[in-house]
Amino acid sequence: MFESARGLSTTYSHDYLMLIVVFLLIVALSFAINHLLAGSTGRGYRLFVAPGVVVHELSHAITCLITGAKVTSISMFKKEGGEVKHGYPKIPVLGQILISLSPFIVGSILIFILARALGIANSELPQVSLNPASIILWAKETFSALNLREFKTWLILYLSISIAVTMTPSIKDIRNILFSLAVLLLTIFLIYKYTSIRISLAFLLQPSLFVILNTILILLIFGLILSIIVSVVVSLFKS
Repeated sequence: MFESARGLSTTYSHDYLMLIVVFLLIVALSFAINHLLAGSTGRGYRLFVAPGVVVHELSHAITCLITGAKVTSISMFKKEGGEVKHGYPKIPVLGQILISLSPFIVGSILIFILARALGIANSELPQVSLNPASIILWAKETFSALNLREFKTWLILYLSISIAVTMTPSIKDIRNILFSLAVLLLTIFLIYKYTSIRISLAFLLQPSLFVILNTILILLIFGLILSIIVSVVVSLFKS
C-alpha cells in the first residue's frame, strides 16, 4: 500500500514538473518569436500580432470588469504596445493574479478552438501526456495531416500563432502579480503547515489541459521556425 501510494505520488510529481516545463517553454518560445520578428520586420510585426494584441488587452479589460477593477483606459496599438489601465480589483490577491494571467487563459481557449477547426487537437486523436516523446509523435502526425495548400490552413495558423505569441504575461504583468503571488503561496504554505486542509490541484492534470498546452507548444515551435525563416530572408534583403 505504501509503495503504491509513493508510486502514485511520484507520477503526479512528474506530471506537475512537466506541466511547469511546458509552460516555461511556451513563455520562452513566445519571447523568442517576439524578439526575432520585432527585430527583423519592424512595423510589419505590429500588423502580424494585431489579432493577438486585441485578444490580450480585451482579456485584461473583461477580467477587470469581472473582478471589480475600474478600467480607466484601453490602448491597443500604442508604439510601446497595448495597455489597459485599471484600478485595484475588489477581489483581494486573487483578483490581480487573474487580471494579469487572463490573456494566457483566454488565449489558450481560443487557440484550442482554432486548432479544432484546423483538425489539430480533435477528439479522434489519442490523448497525449506531457512527455517529449508523446509531443514529438503527436506533432509529426498532426502537421503531416495538414493541407498547407489551403488558404484556411494558413489563416488559422496565422491567427493561432499571433495569439500564442502575445498571450504570455508581459514584464508589467509579471511585476503586477509578484506581491499577490507571494501572498497566495505563503497562504497555501501556512494552510498546509498548520491545518489538515489540503488543496487538490488534480484539475491541472486533466488530459484536456495537456492537449491544449501541447497544441500551443506545437504551434509556437512552428511559429519559431517561420520567424527564423522570415528573419533570415529579411536580413538577406537588407544586406
